[in-house]
Amino acid sequence: MEVINTDNRYKPQPVWLWNSKLNIESTSSAADKIISSGSGGFAVCPFHGLKTGYLGDEWFRNVSAALSYAADTSAEGWFFDKATGTCGYSCSEAHKKGLEYQQKFLRCEPGEKTNERTIIFSNGYHFYYDVNPFALDVLHPSSSEIFINEYYTSYSQLPITGLLLGTSIISPDSIPWSFSLPAEYKTVYGEELLDVLEELFRPVGKYKETRLRFWTLVINLYKNNFINPIYRWCKENNLKFSVISENSTPSDSFSKANAMSLFEYCDIPCVEAKSYEDISPVKALMASSVMHQYGKEQSSVLLYASCGHNYSFDDLRYIAEEYLIRGVNKIMPFAVPYSLSGFRKTTVSTSFIGNSSDKSDILKFNAYLSGISKLITEGTAEFNTLLIHNQADALRYYDATASDETFLIESRLLDTIKTLERKHIPFHIADELMLERDARVEDNVLILGNQKYSTIVLTESPDILESTATLLSEFEMSGGFIVMAENLADNPICNSEKLLYTTRSFPEYKIHYFLNSSNEYFTASISQGNKILNPISGETIPFFGIYRFSPRESLIIIDDSTPQISRPYSKPLKVLDTGGIWQIVEHSFNTLVVDKCDLYINDIKVNENISAYDVSEVISKTPPLSRVECLYKFNVIKLQNDIFISNDNFENFTVKINGIEIPYNKDTRLENIAQFINEGENFISFFTKVSANDKLRSHYEKALVYETEASLFSYEKDFA
Repeated sequence: MEVINTDNRYKPQPVWLWNSKLNIESTSSAADKIISSGSGGFAVCPFHGLKTGYLGDEWFRNVSAALSYAADTSAEGWFFDKATGTCGYSCSEAHKKGLEYQQKFLRCEPGEKTNERTIIFSNGYHFYYDVNPFALDVLHPSSSEIFINEYYTSYSQLPITGLLLGTSIISPDSIPWSFSLPAEYKTVYGEELLDVLEELFRPVGKYKETRLRFWTLVINLYKNNFINPIYRWCKENNLKFSVISENSTPSDSFSKANAMSLFEYCDIPCVEAKSYEDISPVKALMASSVMHQYGKEQSSVLLYASCGHNYSFDDLRYIAEEYLIRGVNKIMPFAVPYSLSGFRKTTVSTSFIGNSSDKSDILKFNAYLSGISKLITEGTAEFNTLLIHNQADALRYYDATASDETFLIESRLLDTIKTLERKHIPFHIADELMLERDARVEDNVLILGNQKYSTIVLTESPDILESTATLLSEFEMSGGFIVMAENLADNPICNSEKLLYTTRSFPEYKIHYFLNSSNEYFTASISQGNKILNPISGETIPFFGIYRFSPRESLIIIDDSTPQISRPYSKPLKVLDTGGIWQIVEHSFNTLVVDKCDLYINDIKVNENISAYDVSEVISKTPPLSRVECLYKFNVIKLQNDIFISNDNFENFTVKINGIEIPYNKDTRLENIAQFINEGENFISFFTKVSANDKLRSHYEKALVYETEASLFSYEKDFA
């Protein structure tokens, strides 16, 4: 099988964080390293610490250089920014449009109060709105026009593959507000929204109906006023468009944005998983289901944003396969930083670029995921089972908090998914609002877009929409099968509940793809298939029906309809003698990271054992021209001939070791300091002056509140 020569669209495409001052030479060099590391492209992303003017001439010269390199190598070049949230560069100046266009949140507090943001006082409660002046009100009728004209138009003239947008209508523990909502609510439902605001926060009156109505309206405004117009504009300009869903489950804030219905209006549905703890079957299934149902070629996942640098390649491979096996077929690692100097090295994400000895590992890592992506993309997913997502049920209970009821609804969905996966039944999920608009029944199957389903699965105690109930009644009367997951028969493909499973069909064979979801070794019996496929090389070896899985290991079996054969007899393995004397050879420098210091300002100790990362907060509050000293301590038991110190910002400091000032080489950033080191305790001091002022202090305070401002904040330029 030809797997190794995968198209660039199947290869991982990392997010490239532009977090420093840009120059064409560095940009072109980094683009080359990314592609030569086995990536199929990259997504340029403005990020914390960017020192080149955003959307200025120098910015676009670098963007053009990066995207042109991608185009010349047939790689994909994306641009990634957020309308709201972590990066948020695109709307960081939304406040210039005025209050009407700024992101707002509905608040409720008891008592007869009033202020300049009061909406109404009703039944003993004060309803008002808060404002994020650095983000856009994406419910506003003109939001997409503003966004396109000010931020996207310039990119349409570049050799770009597409635009990746991160956006959400709310922040955690909040309810969105827009000045147009009362009139829109009256138009759609014939009732006054202000009369029922209390029902959005408290279980009074017809609160379930009111909340469902409110969130349905918000979802539709979000899609119609912001997402869909951008999607259409991208189509007109021959660009692909992708929207990232950062959250998805009923207790997550993004569930109120109804990510599945947003995914319809993008070429590549995209979700996010930051670490092991953030792996979400719901997210993966939402993206891949919409992909299959609406005829989209790919769905993607943004991975590893919180993995740090201590995850192994095997850890990273497993996280990716949790999404691949559930149908997501485009991996976007987070991230490749433009610079690791200064505070940037403390980023929580790992780095996917081959700089040294790990390049061969990155090449193998990318090739492995590319091969699996190609297989699950080019094969046909013949799933006949559909799980109804209980999204609408969660909306009835959301009151700006993750309540016990929403957690219960989420757990019912997850339990149902786990049951289907434990039974090895491939399935899709469907959102009720999409079913209401797009699903129909023909003969004994339910048709949603390109997919046909003969079996419908419901979660426990579902409170489904009236339109869903009508559809399911028609489906059942036509001969369709509606069932709870636990009542479905197991797929006999294998005998282990620990294995995740999916399958794809090709003209002359099928593949069966398994992933050990546990940390255990075990042997499994697999009833179909006769060849094991190597997803990197495409080579196969015979498969005899039995396989011993290592922890979190995956396996791809080819089934060409020929029967399995018994394993031939093989001689026992020879036991090697490992006795005798072993010599351990040094492979690289032994490294000690010293990242806690005592902080002195004007010779007065203000903090003891403070993280170097937290020094910036203290600096932002110091008087102008303060003398700053960071004093680091470490112990040496036995002196060595060579002891090196490395720091990427020597030029900003005077450095003393045990009271003696040392020189530095700005080219190598590495100094041999053995002559200055003593046995026992040693002291290294970094001295500088900081020009903190009211502007810096104000900016830092905003950065602590608004993520968009945190993205733009960099303290390094304030060192003198």
